[in-house]
Amino acid sequence: ASVGNVECIYAKNNNNTILTLSEQEIVDCSKLNFGCDGGHPFYSFIYGVENGICLNEDYKYRAIDNLFCLSYRCKNKVALTSVGGVMENELIRALNEVGPVSVNVGVTDEFAFYFEGIFNGSCTEELNHSVLLIGYGQVERASVFAKENSNSSSNSLQKKGTSSHNSDDEMLY
Repeated sequence: ASVGNVECIYAKNNNNTILTLSEQEIVDCSKLNFGCDGGHPFYSFIYGVENGICLNEDYKYRAIDNLFCLSYRCKNKVALTSVGGVMENELIRALNEVGPVSVNVGVTDEFAFYFEGIFNGSCTEELNHSVLLIGYGQVERASVFAKENSNSSSNSLQKKGTSSHNSDDEMLY
């Protein structure tokens, strides 16, 4: 979610120039996260502010934990200057003004097989998966948020309130 977040904001601020950044670098080099076992977008953003993020062509995704960070091999990096946060009640304004927002959700195993439409499956209290919020709207009289899921190539809609969350949780962009 965090790398996709940076790619979208970069495109928005650079005449829609689309870059593909290295998810593998975050897996290997962001030591506050847990490699292929997950982490938190905030730590990925902090890594990006401190080190920049390589282009994917310089540091390709391999879906494994490398023992060493290889970012020194990268020819070009995208520099992040800051990390922003937004409270849930400001989420729609942030989506309109800034762009996509990384959020954590509590999902069960059934989410792994979800493909499209509105996800009405069960959720957990524990926030255990990061997604990229890319939009919002009204469907069947329910507020929904559109999310990009890094575990699949599909986008999803989820009714607001069906995922367990605390309204005091901070979202990241």
